[in-house]
Amino acid sequence: MARNLSLSLSGISSLRQEGGVLYSSYITIFISFWIIVNLAISEILGIRIGKERKKQAGIVVLMIIIPISLLIGHNLLGTNKPTAMEPERVAVAPVVLSVTRLTESGNVNKVIQSNWTDGNISITTSLIVYSYREKSTDPPFDGHDGLVLKVSVNISSTQSFTGNIKVSFHPLDENATIFLSEERWSLHLDNTTLVTWQWYGTNKTGACIEAEIQELPCSINNQAYYVFLDEDGDHELKIIVEVNCTNEKTTKTITIPINLRTNSAEE
Repeated sequence: MARNLSLSLSGISSLRQEGGVLYSSYITIFISFWIIVNLAISEILGIRIGKERKKQAGIVVLMIIIPISLLIGHNLLGTNKPTAMEPERVAVAPVVLSVTRLTESGNVNKVIQSNWTDGNISITTSLIVYSYREKSTDPPFDGHDGLVLKVSVNISSTQSFTGNIKVSFHPLDENATIFLSEERWSLHLDNTTLVTWQWYGTNKTGACIEAEIQELPCSINNQAYYVFLDEDGDHELKIIVEVNCTNEKTTKTITIPINLRTNSAEE
């Protein structure tokens, strides 16, 4: 009987991990049934013990086996909680837009796009540089030079999913700052809900905007002001778009970088 119980327990350890207290209950029923079968076999084979002793022995064995089986089932097979899916991380190759500083205010009108798709999800990210400001007195320039720009993210999919969009802005030197427009007319959220708003950024603390996806297709775009604190120098702004999407089958995190390089004014 002891040998049979040992074989039963070793068989449990070979079960695949599928999770759930329900499975540990199955194990308990199986072991209890096995004990009853062994007791019946012992009776048939003539291995007699007193009825009372048999009853007591069976109860003691069950009192030991049931907690152990529950513990083994819990440890081997997990709990009812679904295991969190490890996200698939996709790093899109960066694109670069270069702009030359002007000697006076004027239009720039330069655009660059980054397109990514896996056949189900399609993401188009755009950076538009509208104009250059020379010693502009308008806020937030306050007498400094800079650029007026906009970042747009558009998402479509053949499958439904939940997730969010985060756009972060990181000036790479101490002589530049970034301001996200506080004017609601310049912030457009289509089928998304604003979650996080960090309107000001330096090379130490970037600015960011984050929105939760409500429906598909969806989009987010916002105007920003890239302010230079020097008279004439090179600068670089790193923009990172991060899209997190989850459905029943998979979780993906797509990271899309765009670099904006501003070069010194040509003589």
